[in-house]
Amino acid sequence: MLIIASTLVSAQTPDSCQWKDPVFGNNYDLTHLKRPKNDPWKVYDAQTSGMFNIEYTFNFCETVPKKCNGVEASAIEFLDIYDTETDTCEVLGQSTQKMNHLIDDRDANKGLLVAYMGGALCEGSDTPSLNGLPRKVLFRLECGEQQDENFILNEMGNTQGSTKCELHFKMKTPVACPGFAAALAKQSERGLTYYLLCLSIAFLIYNIIGTYYNQKRHNKFGFDAVPHIDKWRSLPSQFKSFSIIAMEKILMGLALTRGYVNTKMQTYKGV
Repeated sequence: MLIIASTLVSAQTPDSCQWKDPVFGNNYDLTHLKRPKNDPWKVYDAQTSGMFNIEYTFNFCETVPKKCNGVEASAIEFLDIYDTETDTCEVLGQSTQKMNHLIDDRDANKGLLVAYMGGALCEGSDTPSLNGLPRKVLFRLECGEQQDENFILNEMGNTQGSTKCELHFKMKTPVACPGFAAALAKQSERGLTYYLLCLSIAFLIYNIIGTYYNQKRHNKFGFDAVPHIDKWRSLPSQFKSFSIIAMEKILMGLALTRGYVNTKMQTYKGV
C-alpha cells in the first residue's frame, strides 16, 4: 500500500469533486457519491462485541455532520455503544487533502482510487513504521454498471482488527467508469432540448386554440385573433426602450470609471 500511496502523490488535486485523469483524459465527477450532510455514508466494522462497535462515517464533496474533538472532517472513526455514536473518535482524513488516481494506469475501466489524508496521528498500528504519521483512508471505486448499496471495509474479514493507519473501503459504481460524466452531460442536454421542444409545442397549441376561440367567440380575424396580440405588438417598442436605458447606464458607468464625470456634481471634470 505504500507503493500506491506514493503513486497517488503525483495526482494530488484541490478539494474538487471533478477530476480529469492525466493518462487517458477522462473526466470524473464525484458529486454523484455525495450524500446529504445529515445522512453520510456509514460502514460498521465486522468485529463487534454487541455492546461496542466501530463506525466509519464519511462523505464526498462534504464534511460529516458530527465533529471529532471539535474538528470538521470528511471521514471519521467513531466508537459506538449500543449503536449510538460517542465522542470517542479519530479523524481518518480530509477531503481538502484529497488525491485521485486510476486503479490501473493501463486500464481506465478498472476504476479510481480516492485518498483522504490529514487524519489524526496514528498510534498503536500493526505497521510500526506508520506510527506517528497522519491516518488516511483510501476508497477503491471500481467501475460497474450498477452501484453497490454501500461501501465495504476492504480489510481481511471486513474488520480493522488492530489499529490501521491506512483504512481501505471499496464499492462498485458507474461513477468510476470512464465516460460516465460525459454521458450524464449529454443526457442533461437532451433533457433540456426535450423540455424546450415540449414548451414550444404547448405554446403553438395554445395560440392555435386561442386564435380559433377568438375567431368564433369575438369575430376576430387575421393577426387580431392571436391571443394577447397587443402585448406581442408592444414588444419591439419595449425592447427598444430597454436597450436605450441599458446603453445610457453603460455609457454613464464608463464615464464614471474613467473620471469624466464627477459623481457628486454630475458635471464634467477637466481632462
